[in-house]
Amino acid sequence: MLTVPDIDDIFLPMPDYLLANLQDCQEMVSQFVQTLPTLFAGTHETNSALGAALEAAFKLMSAHGGRLTVFQTMLPNVGPGALKSREDPNERAAKDVENLAPANDFYKKLALECCGQQIAVDLFLLSGRYADLATLSCVSKYSGGEVKYYPAFHAVNNRPESERFERDLRRYLTRKIGFEAVMRVRCTKGLNLHTFHGNFFVRSTDLLALPNVNPDAGYAMQISIEEGLTETDRVCFQAALLYTSSRGERRIRVHTLCLPVTTNVSDIYAGADTEAIVGLVAKMDGVSCWC
Repeated sequence: MLTVPDIDDIFLPMPDYLLANLQDCQEMVSQFVQTLPTLFAGTHETNSALGAALEAAFKLMSAHGGRLTVFQTMLPNVGPGALKSREDPNERAAKDVENLAPANDFYKKLALECCGQQIAVDLFLLSGRYADLATLSCVSKYSGGEVKYYPAFHAVNNRPESERFERDLRRYLTRKIGFEAVMRVRCTKGLNLHTFHGNFFVRSTDLLALPNVNPDAGYAMQISIEEGLTETDRVCFQAALLYTSSRGERRIRVHTLCLPVTTNVSDIYAGADTEAIVGLVAKMDGVSCWC
């Protein structure tokens, strides 16, 4: 075990050989996972230096990119990115609640640096107390990662959340994954994609940077009609995703959707996708709370 005591100025104790190849070191990795529950069983340390750990992981992975998985059980309270509890029970019903917005931009800036090096940060937040999800989630939102939140988590006393975490983690480790992805969305002339929702970084007006992509990820776009569609009876949308598979193959996947144009409101209601609309409205509401 290598220990770096200085959490304010993070450095790597060794320049190389800190990343292990899973195929070559499978037995060692399996042994480490088995001993992990007892590795720090006797510690009395109650602080969390999440920011420093993320900075160290960024330095370690920046030359290769990949996926960074974080399991956090408390509010990070020391080192860079340290946070304080902002929860006030008296303000929960107030019109403007400050803790719905990030407390600082440390995790957002770090996420943008990770995105530039093709690193996605996935956050599993298992906390029974206030954890400032609005701030911590930025590290996943802007790096193309995902956030899994388990409120009031306890492995023994809260079995539903414990079982949900087990299912989510099994799915997380076994599903397919794509690396170094970019997605471009196009639409018919007269339409405009003006807002994107999801976890990514907007590299240009219609190009999304996705360090990681998986089958469970979802993205939403808002469309505005800028010109009349009287001269056409249909409109088209196309999403092209360029990514690298886990086998190192560079692939492109294209989805094209063609929809009829109508002036009848009942036709619009009949063809509406209720689940997609609810998902979009939820994402729009979440953005309005953070902004």
